Amino acid sequence: MQKMSGLLSTFADAGHSPCPTGRLRTRSQGLGNALAAPVAALAILMPAIVGIPGCADPSSNYATIDYVVEESGPGTPLVDPGSVINVSNKLGFAVSLNQVNRSLIEYSETVPPTVMRGKQTFTSMNYVKSKALRLATIQQPVGSKIVQVDVGLQGELPLKSMQSSAAAEWNPAPILHDNLGDIYHPIGYIQKTESGKNKTTLSVDPGFPIKDLRQLPVLSRSRPETLQLIFRVNEGVTLTGYSYAGKELRTFNVEVR
Repeated sequence: MQKMSGLLSTFADAGHSPCPTGRLRTRSQGLGNALAAPVAALAILMPAIVGIPGCADPSSNYATIDYVVEESGPGTPLVDPGSVINVSNKLGFAVSLNQVNRSLIEYSETVPPTVMRGKQTFTSMNYVKSKALRLATIQQPVGSKIVQVDVGLQGELPLKSMQSSAAAEWNPAPILHDNLGDIYHPIGYIQKTESGKNKTTLSVDPGFPIKDLRQLPVLSRSRPETLQLIFRVNEGVTLTGYSYAGKELRTFNVEVR
């Protein structure tokens, strides 16, 4: 069994989310339990140490503190990673700001605006030519890239539906692995349903990564729908695998540039 270090949402899990654009990234492979708590405390205090009021360095936005994943063995190579893994912060759709409920979706004041966090379901989308008046991208801090991954009950990257498992039990959500030994949890998803009236649900929250399948929507076997998981990945790494439930199901090489 191979142990790999992973992600811990240091600020969010500790009740601190001072910076909406990222988290501190530290490495603790080989650190003992005696060092884990001091490192976590340092991560929370780091914004004040580096002199940026209430905000960590956006170029190092993940904490890696003794989050352990047990791997059961190598997965099956993915023949065409580009068909299901997209390094892009584009949503794949655009929606007018007039249709965005600001109590549900928080977006930047930049031009064009970008999604910061929130969840909303859209049943129609009015096209707006002006980039300043439409929402079409997800915010990605300096040093990070958004990666979108197509998953489903069937297909190249499988995902177990909660319909086929005990909803009361904890089931590890999918993760991505990189060439440095780090792992990444989804920070959100895009679900598109084509049954009767088309629906598109956007859910993004970098402060609370998805670590349990119960945080994802139930997938239907009877109606056409798609699910894309949204990850925030360190720029410059190479993604090497996809796994969940402690098993590496697919291996590949995708450069995050």
